[in-house]
Formats: sequence, structure tokens, C-alpha cells
Amino acid sequence: EYGGLLKSLSDLKLSYLDLFLIHWPIPFLEGDQLFPQKEDGSYAYSDAHFLETWSAMEELVKEGLVKAIGLSNFNSKQIEEVLKIAKVPVSVLQIECHPYLNQMKLHNYANSKGIVVTAYSPLAAPS
Repeated sequence: EYGGLLKSLSDLKLSYLDLFLIHWPIPFLEGDQLFPQKEDGSYAYSDAHFLETWSAMEELVKEGLVKAIGLSNFNSKQIEEVLKIAKVPVSVLQIECHPYLNQMKLHNYANSKGIVVTAYSPLAAPS
């Protein structure tokens, strides 16, 4: 039922995660491949909606397998959709954020909802 998470916990030799994020609002096709592809080489995406994923992640919190859950690479409209159904608070929003892409509007929005923002690529990427 919680295959991917249980494998990660086993690999890391942990009994729970402090934080678990939905990495993208558009999920890859379920399976053993990290980045599943179609025959033509393009990525294979799932029909699952991120709200279904959020609800499943709330169950992980209830089961004690995860302490907090959050989002990554979501925009304010997508975050709002999650907030409308969330029973467990959105703890973190991880976004690309650096001097060349400060995302202040999204940062301020998240803060107004009590969501902590964390940056990836805070020093930007090399040219």
C-alpha cells in the first residue's frame, strides 16, 4: 500500500520521515522506474490528480510514517486546491528560488497561508 515510502524507509534504515513532499503536481506513471518513459522516449505520466496524492500522504501522517507533508514546484492555484481539502497542514513549499528568480509573490502567498518556503538552487545554476 505504501510501497515507495516503505522502500525509502527501509533503504534509509528509518522508521519515519520528518518531511515528505509531493515533488511535482503532475505525477509520473506508477512503477519501478524512477523516470518512466513511453516507447518514443517521452516521459510517461499518470492520470492521478495531486489531490489524490495529498489525501494518501495524509494517511502516512496518521500512520506515523511521516511527521509533516508538503509540496514542491506547485503554484498558488494548485496550493489553494490542496488547502481546500487538506486535513493535515501543508508544512513546506519547496520552490526554485535565487537572486535571478526570487518568486516573492509565491513566497508571500505561502507565508500568508502559514507554509514555510524552502529554496532549491538558492545560488542558481551555472551557465
